[in-house]
Amino acid sequence: MNFFYYKVFFLFYLLFFAFNSQAADVVKFKGLYWQQVDDGVGRTWYEAKDYCKKLKFGGSHNWRLPTRKELARSIECDNGKSPDEDDDWNCNDGPPSSNDSLRINKVFSTSAVWGWYWTSTEDERYVDSEDSAFVVEYVYGSANTSFIKGYEFENQTFDNLYSRCVSLSPPNPGIDLILKKGKLYKNFISKIQEGDILLFSSCDGNVSNPLSCSPFPGVFGAVGLGYGYYRHAALVYEKNGDKVTIIHARGPATGTGTDILSRNYLSSYKTISLLRVKNISETKRKQAAQYAYDNWNNTGYDSLFLAYNSKVYCSELVWDAYKNIANISLADKSAFPLIPSSIFYPDMLSQSQYLNYVTAYKGN
Repeated sequence: MNFFYYKVFFLFYLLFFAFNSQAADVVKFKGLYWQQVDDGVGRTWYEAKDYCKKLKFGGSHNWRLPTRKELARSIECDNGKSPDEDDDWNCNDGPPSSNDSLRINKVFSTSAVWGWYWTSTEDERYVDSEDSAFVVEYVYGSANTSFIKGYEFENQTFDNLYSRCVSLSPPNPGIDLILKKGKLYKNFISKIQEGDILLFSSCDGNVSNPLSCSPFPGVFGAVGLGYGYYRHAALVYEKNGDKVTIIHARGPATGTGTDILSRNYLSSYKTISLLRVKNISETKRKQAAQYAYDNWNNTGYDSLFLAYNSKVYCSELVWDAYKNIANISLADKSAFPLIPSSIFYPDMLSQSQYLNYVTAYKGN
């Protein structure tokens, strides 16, 4: 029986890994879903259409060869625009600036093969238009050339042109969610500043009713033994571009230290709220973060929640930094008479009159 469950789990893992690895190779561009990287295989026009039609990628079968207009939008001329009929479908920029420079939008792989790519649009400039179709190339940036669709014409074989397939709809609803989550994460990161406070929740309850998240009913939850809506607190120590480093008291096993935020890290929580101490300067907030690092980095976790010792717990670290740098007490440490006066939970930070709510990110 146990062996059966192992097999089921292993099969699920393989399917999950295959889906997500393909999802990483799908990009949303101009309202369409594209293969971010082509497969590098040369084909005739007929073979290219058949390849896209039969493609099973990202959990979908609805792929096709892009039209001339669609694929031309993937060209990026030196002025940042794409060529169209007004430009005679050419960038008109001359040779590329270097051998490694392709005139292709940056959302696509920069390792794209130097060559021609088929479109589904037939060339009507010729009487026998059914024999030729437009192609796109990224060296000069052009969509003004057409090649014979078949295998051979005047002793030339046109079977070495490449294919980049496109879909009108999300290949799988999960992929659309992944792409959307990426944008939401970048927006969240863009609003973070050094010295900001992050509160983490793993709860399905409501922030306005913290006791809805308590595993302990009644008075035990009321005095904080169930923590409340937020379960963890951290201080933003450093931000360099999109790289955000936090300092926090992680727990008894790992103590206090720094970690780099990532989508994967935040996905272990349901909600991450971003708060900022108000009415003090940005310099003061940075000093508070530096104070926390200088005084608490690589120290032990205070599992006993005692005041003013050599160890610290998560919300105490945040409280201590601003108390020492700005003389602000972000929480009332004697909120409940039935527990030691040093204990205060992340929920209490969230209710502080000295904090402004900035935004939140839904981790999972």
